[in-house]
Amino acid sequence: MYDPITSNYGLIHSGWRGTSKRISNEAIKVMIDRGSKAQDIKVYLGPSISQEKYEVDKDVALLFSEKNHKPSGEKFLLDIKSQIKNDLLDVDIENKNISSSSVCTYSNLDFPSYRRDGVKAGRIIFLMGQLNG
Repeated sequence: MYDPITSNYGLIHSGWRGTSKRISNEAIKVMIDRGSKAQDIKVYLGPSISQEKYEVDKDVALLFSEKNHKPSGEKFLLDIKSQIKNDLLDVDIENKNISSSSVCTYSNLDFPSYRRDGVKAGRIIFLMGQLNG
């Protein structure tokens, strides 16, 4: 998340637990408390597991909007990016200011995935900051 007007920024990891608690919206509120306006904030949703590979139990699926999960046998397939985007739109982030990676970390072997590799999975590290000078 970045506001080019105030230079406010934030970097958030949002798995299903954080997403169900609207952690992205909480970060937007912090940015607004620090002088940002929702219409100025730009958001990039990085690589993550795709809905086709993100299988969850019913109790988890019910924490999300019905339009962001679909049944798959006894389980549900969760579209976490769609949920985050819908949540951001609910707090007046403009659709044109939300962009998203199409990389599925489960399917793309160049990325680590705990769901695919278990405890042997590596980690993704994202850094964000400002350069001085």
